[in-house]
Amino acid sequence: MSQAQDQYVALVEKLLANESEMDRLCGPPGAGRDALKHLYQEMFPRRERHALGEYYTPDWLAEHVLDELSYTDQRMLDPACGSGTFLMAAINRVRVCNGHLQPGQLLDKILDSVAGFDVNPLAVFTARANYRIAIRDLPPAGREIPVELRDAILDPAPEWLGRAEVVAGNPPWIAWDHLPDEYRERTKPLWREYGLFSLSASAARRGGGKKDLAALMLYVAADRYLRDGGKLGFVITQTLFQSKGAGDGFRRFRIGGDGPALRVWRVDDMVRLKPFGGASNWTSVVFLQKGAPTEYPVRYVKWKPNQECQARPVDPARPASPWIVVPNGERVAAAGPSDYQAHAGAYSGGANGVYWLRIAGRDGANLVVENLHDCGKRAVESVRAVIEPDLVYPLLRWGDVERYRAHPSAHILLAQDPATRKGIDEDRMRERFPLTYAYLKRFEPVLRQRRSSGLRPPFYSMFAVGPYTLAPIKVVWRRMDHRVNAAVVEGLVIPQETCVFIETASIDEAHYLCALLNSDEIDSLVRSLSVAGGKGFGSPGMLEFLPLRRYDPSNAAHRALAEKCVSLV
Repeated sequence: MSQAQDQYVALVEKLLANESEMDRLCGPPGAGRDALKHLYQEMFPRRERHALGEYYTPDWLAEHVLDELSYTDQRMLDPACGSGTFLMAAINRVRVCNGHLQPGQLLDKILDSVAGFDVNPLAVFTARANYRIAIRDLPPAGREIPVELRDAILDPAPEWLGRAEVVAGNPPWIAWDHLPDEYRERTKPLWREYGLFSLSASAARRGGGKKDLAALMLYVAADRYLRDGGKLGFVITQTLFQSKGAGDGFRRFRIGGDGPALRVWRVDDMVRLKPFGGASNWTSVVFLQKGAPTEYPVRYVKWKPNQECQARPVDPARPASPWIVVPNGERVAAAGPSDYQAHAGAYSGGANGVYWLRIAGRDGANLVVENLHDCGKRAVESVRAVIEPDLVYPLLRWGDVERYRAHPSAHILLAQDPATRKGIDEDRMRERFPLTYAYLKRFEPVLRQRRSSGLRPPFYSMFAVGPYTLAPIKVVWRRMDHRVNAAVVEGLVIPQETCVFIETASIDEAHYLCALLNSDEIDSLVRSLSVAGGKGFGSPGMLEFLPLRRYDPSNAAHRALAEKCVSLV
């Protein structure tokens, strides 16, 4: 263990040996508090806990989950118990429900009813310590505290556990592409078994990283640890309910191909509440029962402000399609599909600092450029270079797009063949654009280190560049915005990957589409399909559910929309 871990263990053991200090810091036995949570979080940096997907649950949230599960003293398991917040809340309820028992009987009832696992040895140490604090007034038992160091996903269920009537907790939130390679390999069969994703080549490159370990743990827990008819309440990422592709398998709500169904009866959307402080995660709580199918609409409660809603699949013929969430009593426009296809902007694979440029001047027919070296996921060397102008285009960044207006603030080097969807052949680059090739060659080590898999040679290839990228007329909007804010762009302007666009055949068609996308009706539908500000908001896939009809110049209503857009620019 590290020095900080040694200090933490020593502090906790000292506390456990001092009953008066326990009373002062932890309250009386059965207080239902995770007394060591804050000490644990103070001792270990948030960065370390984030790498493990650890977001320690506020006491009130654990109580809310147990309330909705009607938990009193049933057999309960938290398969990712952390420091023991859910365990402490459950122990308190068992004590209240069984206050008539003799102390020894009460202890047996608690040990039989409340159990937890975790993969982090320090978390298990903390949860066991909390457990001891919660039962310190009861006679010593000849039994082990039922909190084990165990991977609830990969390790088999222990013989002593049996099937729980209630499974509750806050499983780790870790995206697929942030999992260690070895762990991804070991869990692949389980992802497939539960139908959560299929690792085709394209899915591994683009879709796999959007899947979250919390989804797998929910299905494993429901399958392996929950009895038929039992109830589960998990704090999970809200995006699982409304993300296209990544959440489809999750929304099947059935264990495996023909296993027991899972009935979701309530979802709490706490995105705006942000129960984990400043953490930028999309918090929700799902409640389900094993052994019955989900019936729609599902009760969907938005917090802050409180709003009762109903949720259902946007496409009734596809039960696993993203949910549309509508406040009770409100109506939204009927969902798509659209007559148009949208595209993401050009994606450097995390090397914006190489491809994004500022034009500093001219050197004859060539350009003097400076790279925006501190943009992107990693800072790169600051370079001033002379390159040919042929592959340099105006760049439209996220902040450059507003409602009805878009103005490029930088330039981008696009050494990409749109037809082949890979970088221009190196021999051709050396022959036709030797200065540009020399510039890219300076960054070859950085470009080869990009994490984005699936990038084809040459080393400077990019993602998401096709013939549509160079379309001279586009309608552009921002992903991860709080409403749809579309603008018309003319000329060979390249949007970045956090922008989405539709290519059009004429400027009138572009103005028509821009007016439609900025309308309150479309905005309301998009908001009901995704979380404002979330990664899925405004994504290209939303057009699958937006009723955007093809522009007809003979249609007076279409022409009127185009004219309205022009008047607002």
